[in-house]
Amino acid sequence: MNILNKYYMLIKLLTAVGEVHGRKKLQKMVYLLQEQGYAFKESFGYHLYGPYSEELSTEVDEMKFLGLLEEKVETTVYGYKQYIYSLSERGKRASDFAGHLAVPDSFEEAARELAQFDARTLELIATLRFLRKINYSDTEAARYVKELKPEQEYKDGEIEKALKFLEEKFSK
Repeated sequence: MNILNKYYMLIKLLTAVGEVHGRKKLQKMVYLLQEQGYAFKESFGYHLYGPYSEELSTEVDEMKFLGLLEEKVETTVYGYKQYIYSLSERGKRASDFAGHLAVPDSFEEAARELAQFDARTLELIATLRFLRKINYSDTEAARYVKELKPEQEYKDGEIEKALKFLEEKFSK
C-alpha cells in the first residue's frame, strides 16, 4: 500500500480548497464530507466543539512531519491562535502520485461549499448532524445544541438555516 493513500482524502480536500483556517474548521469539514458519503475513514465522537476525530488530528501531525502539510499560526485580533493548513510543495507533488485513486466529481464542489462557512457555523451544522444521526428530532437537536453550546449564542434563525442546509445535503 502506498503510504500516501492514508492521507489521500486530506490531500484532495486541501487541493480543492487551497487552505483551511482553523483546526476546528478542518475537523468539521472532514466530518461533514464523510457524512455526505465521501471516503474519509476517520472515526468521530462527540467533543466540546462537536464531532471530533483524534485520528484526524494525528494524521495532520503526521502530514506535517512528512512535509506534506504546512501549518501557519496567526494571532487573531482577539489574541487567539489560528492555524492555517495548506499543502506544501511536497504535498502538491504527492497528490499526483496518489492521483490514481478516484473521488466523485462532486467532491470538490462539496468541499468548496463547506469552506465558505466559518468555523462557528460549521460547528453548528456538524453538531446538529451528529445529534440527528443519533435520532434526535430537529426540535430536540435545536434545543440541545443551545444547551450544549450556550457560549456560541446560536440564534433560532441560524439553527433553522443549518437544519435547512442539512435537509438539502444529507439524508436523515
